[in-house]
Amino acid sequence: MLTRLIPCLLIFSIWFSCSRNKGPVDTYQEWAKHWDNKNSTKIHAGLSSHWREITDSSYWNVALEEAHRKPASLKGKKYKIDKEAEVSNEISSFKMIKTEKGWKFAGLPFPVYKKSTPEEAIKSFILAIKFKNYEVLASLLPEKMRVSLSTKDIKQLFSPDNEQIIKLIKELTEYKTFPVIISGNTAVFKYSDNKSMKLVKEDEGWCIIDPD
Repeated sequence: MLTRLIPCLLIFSIWFSCSRNKGPVDTYQEWAKHWDNKNSTKIHAGLSSHWREITDSSYWNVALEEAHRKPASLKGKKYKIDKEAEVSNEISSFKMIKTEKGWKFAGLPFPVYKKSTPEEAIKSFILAIKFKNYEVLASLLPEKMRVSLSTKDIKQLFSPDNEQIIKLIKELTEYKTFPVIISGNTAVFKYSDNKSMKLVKEDEGWCIIDPD
């Protein structure tokens, strides 16, 4: 039951209570520290009454063990603060609203994976590796490749600790603003003078054929 509920965090807005004297950035950083410290009690205590009622600390213990669910660092990101605050980063954007009782969080900054365009598939590929979300990585591979690889195979191929993968992610991130050339159901993303990523469009969206 708890495992099935966890993905709902990406869909539903969650409100976090915080100190009246803290701003939105301080509030977020404090909550992120609780997450990093795996303090499920404080994470649960910060939730709105609705989410405190439908979850408990054990629910958050399950969520904390999922490697791909990690708060994003806000260092060097963009902030827009008024009565509402919107924080944008390479993963997603989320809002905070100022109330009489202080700032409240709306949403969680977990990655949002899409592949309706080649650019979205490339971004999702980078994030899935960084957050060790091997289920998403599998979905970004063509069906013929996906059915021939086990989860263990995918972990070995795309481990973020692998030197080749570290180099690949660095290069893809540096050149992610370069144009993607699309021809029918295929696309090529040339991210250096002699390297390119090939993609193909399948029924559910764009997939990575060859990250090179």
